[in-house]
Amino acid sequence: MMFTSWEFVLLFSCSVVLYYVLPRKFQKSVLLLASCCFAGYFNILFLVVALGITGITIRQ
Repeated sequence: MMFTSWEFVLLFSCSVVLYYVLPRKFQKSVLLLASCCFAGYFNILFLVVALGITGITIRQ
């Protein structure tokens, strides 16, 4: 997904709206979900790597 594509604009817009509409405890989850969508859009392997890094980071 390129930063100049309509898909990115839609993902970014939805992420910003959800981030500010949802309660504070869900804001990090919105960012994590948006990041996974962005990483996995081009190649599923990037999503696996992003989830692996997330799993390692959350455990610490």
